[in-house]
Amino acid sequence: MSSSQLLDNSNNVRVGDRVCLTDKRLFGIVAYVGTTQFSPGKWIGVILDEPKGKNNGLVQGKEYFRCEASHGIFVRPAQVQLIENESVTAENSKTLKPSISGLPRAKSDLKSIKKEIARPTATSVSKQTSAREPQLVFKPRPFVKQSASLEKVAPAEGSVSDKERMCQSDVVALDDHQEVEDAELSRIAEEEKDHSCSGELVDPKRPEVADLNDDHHQTTSEGKQQRLSVSKQVALLEREINAAEKQSASLNMSEGVELEYLKSEVKDLSEKLETLRAKRHEDKQKLIDYERCKIQLQQLAEYKSGMVEVHSELQKQLQQAKKEAREAIEARETYSEEMAGVSEAIEMATLDKEMAEERAEMLCQELEVMKDRVRELELELEILKNELNENGASSCGAPTPFQIKQLEQQNERMKEALVKVRDLSVQERATNERLNKELGVLKAEMAELQKKYDRLKLAEEDFENQITELKDQVDHIILLLLLFIVQTTFLQVDAAVGAEEMVEHLTAKNLSLEEELRALMETIEDFEQMRVVDEELQESSRETEKELRMELDRMHGQITELKQQLQLANSRIADRESTIGKFRQQTASLLEQIQDYKDQLSILTEPKKNISNENENLISDRSVLATSRQMAELVDSQLCKIELEDSRRENQFLRIFFSDDFANTGGDSDCIMVNLVFKRLIEKAKLLIEYVNGIFPRVPQGVQREHLFLSHKGEQWSYSLKFIYYLYCLISVLRKCENVLNRCSVERLNKVAQLRSEITAQERLLSYYFNLLKDNNLDENTSLRNVEKLLAFFKQFCETNYTAEQFDSNAVLIDMLSSLLSVVSWLQFELERAKLYLTDTSGSEKLLQLFNKMSNNVGDMEQFLVLAKTKVPKGDDDLVVDNISSHLLNSMSESVLAVENLAKILSQCCAKAASQASMLPDVEGIDAPMMEEFLNDSYLEIMRPEKDESIESFFQFHLKNVVQYCEQLCNTFDENLKKKSAEEKVNFKNLCKINEYAFLRKEIFLFFF
Repeated sequence: MSSSQLLDNSNNVRVGDRVCLTDKRLFGIVAYVGTTQFSPGKWIGVILDEPKGKNNGLVQGKEYFRCEASHGIFVRPAQVQLIENESVTAENSKTLKPSISGLPRAKSDLKSIKKEIARPTATSVSKQTSAREPQLVFKPRPFVKQSASLEKVAPAEGSVSDKERMCQSDVVALDDHQEVEDAELSRIAEEEKDHSCSGELVDPKRPEVADLNDDHHQTTSEGKQQRLSVSKQVALLEREINAAEKQSASLNMSEGVELEYLKSEVKDLSEKLETLRAKRHEDKQKLIDYERCKIQLQQLAEYKSGMVEVHSELQKQLQQAKKEAREAIEARETYSEEMAGVSEAIEMATLDKEMAEERAEMLCQELEVMKDRVRELELELEILKNELNENGASSCGAPTPFQIKQLEQQNERMKEALVKVRDLSVQERATNERLNKELGVLKAEMAELQKKYDRLKLAEEDFENQITELKDQVDHIILLLLLFIVQTTFLQVDAAVGAEEMVEHLTAKNLSLEEELRALMETIEDFEQMRVVDEELQESSRETEKELRMELDRMHGQITELKQQLQLANSRIADRESTIGKFRQQTASLLEQIQDYKDQLSILTEPKKNISNENENLISDRSVLATSRQMAELVDSQLCKIELEDSRRENQFLRIFFSDDFANTGGDSDCIMVNLVFKRLIEKAKLLIEYVNGIFPRVPQGVQREHLFLSHKGEQWSYSLKFIYYLYCLISVLRKCENVLNRCSVERLNKVAQLRSEITAQERLLSYYFNLLKDNNLDENTSLRNVEKLLAFFKQFCETNYTAEQFDSNAVLIDMLSSLLSVVSWLQFELERAKLYLTDTSGSEKLLQLFNKMSNNVGDMEQFLVLAKTKVPKGDDDLVVDNISSHLLNSMSESVLAVENLAKILSQCCAKAASQASMLPDVEGIDAPMMEEFLNDSYLEIMRPEKDESIESFFQFHLKNVVQYCEQLCNTFDENLKKKSAEEKVNFKNLCKINEYAFLRKEIFLFFF
């Protein structure tokens, strides 16, 4: 039989050489050596003997060699070993055929038998020791190389049984004993020994040339033979003794010699028996080791089954991951289909937007046409007026039926345009809501896809960690086994004493180790298969990872595309929202213009109704009077300009004659300026009231629901009434300061004159509003902080400087009545506004009842105040109200403050209702619970009550007190009205103390000059 030798010179591999793959235990022929395109570095292409390869020489479209399918494989040079074949003829052992009949043999036959027995035993022992010595020094090499070396050693050793080893030991003992005894007896003994061993030596020689598979079966039979009991071996020895006695009788030997021979033989056999018993005792320890190895093998088999289960579980998880990937792909396709629908919807919305823009342009054109028509109607109205003035007809002031019909048609067209704009806004709002919902669905799907991707990535990392842990555990177990074997071998070698004992011990140990090695080889083969499965799993996982990464890249690309589409959709939505906002603003402006036209029309029709009831001559007189009045005002304004310039020049000339101390700080000019500043501020406040009334004119029919929900008229009128109330309060305070300054002493006048710079600095706060009027920027959003500061400053000024001074109570009373009337008007408007914000629902009766009660109280209050104001005489009248106490004025101030708080609460409540109504364009009103909530919040913010007083009781209590006070005030005026005395008239004429101060300065001047 030819043996194979593995060489490590893998660098000298050439095409055509026969090689062995060290990691897979496969054999083949080299077909390609060099670099490849699928991976850098040097590769070796091998055609395998078995179909366990991976290709047929074709990799990624390039053919490196040709072979059958699954016979080609590419490996690295380090994984290849070159095989060098040598024909080695094994020595065939001569089989011994013993004589069964028990006839004596010839001496030549005995000698030949002895030589044939002794030679193989010596040679076998020497071969066994030489073959086992290299294996004792166990070096850690790759498992495939060790298996190959063990395969060579196993046939050479030849699975020798226990009986064969007994025969060999017996033969050696007999050779030593025959040196003392004669040759004849030794030949007879050898013949008998050969006869007992020949039958057992024939068969054990055959396993030396047997195959590895037969060797495995022989090891199992040898294991069974080792379990023979000592009694059977003793019986065998007795049969040999009986055979020896028969042979000695047939040869006519003497009984004494035979007896001595048998005694010596029994002694030798007893010694051998003791030796065998000692060996069997050692075999028990080996059996224990065998059982331990068997248990370890079972554990490894269980571990193998566990790894197979883990592998199956990983396969299931992989299938699940693939299934989830397919579901993700299907979801992506579904998402793409939905996005196609979204794109179609966006295109439709774009078309709707274009149509809406066209409609808006048409509406704008119609609006321009309507404006032109209004101008034409105004011109026609002016023409008709002129004609009526010329013709003198009695009913020419009223509009003609044709004009009224034209105006009605125009109003109908504007209503139709308003309805179209409203429908368009509703349609745009519905489209916007639908697009927002689709956008939310797309965001949710994108988040779900991201979660699936994260879950797949975590599962992949878990698979990689488990594979790495399994590899580490397998390597650790193999290393522990190798270390255990090496350490055991070294300890046994060191403990051996003597060459003969070492040989016997090593022989026995080698046999047991062969069994262990075979078991370990099977285990290693199993581990190799497991490693191959692990590599396949790794390759499949790499391919799966590669596919998943490619799929992930595709998904990332799709997500990027979806993000871009989403951004485009968001930009389009923003554009549409801005367009919708513009349409809403345009609609609101149009509605406001329509309401303005209605208000202007009502304002124009109101005087026309009055004009229609009067005489034609009166109309012509009024027109002539109006024309002459305009001319007179124009002439007066020009003359006033001339007189103003003349007064300024006169003032400059007069200052030249005065001394330098006159214009210095604290001089006489300050007294003059202080007397003028209060009067100037009063006149500016009155002028500002006129301008505010002109900017925010009130309509004759009062506030309507359209003013609140279709325009900003409600907020504007509320702002104007609040502004006017603050201005009236400021006039009242300034009038009191002026009155006290006219009645105070000269010393007090000088002290007040020193504060001239502070007083004049406050005038800039009032000038701020005149600057806004010049630029036409005064609206309802303008802050009233300046007028509040101005009012607070002069109130503090009066309390500080005029506490003990006298003043004209009648003049102050008139201004305070005007302030109270203005705040009552403000409160009345806020009540009407709050009632219009309420919806006609079942829960609003209580709140409407409260507002109606308050309106009745405010109406009574207004009647009493108007009556009281008419009863108070003016400054130049002969009548005066006597006995006006400071308590009366303080009570009036408290009443003004109470009504102001009520108006502030209602104003803030209506402001919240307006903001709520502006958030919902189609709302028709505010519900009663929400209105009550707004009212309570405003009450708590403004009043901050310490007790839990309800707002209803708060309103009723204060309104009742103010009404009672107004009624009491009227009665007081009736009781205390009287004529002025002569002294009071003189004091009224000489009211200003600046005259007294000037007279004093004049006397001083005359005294010195």
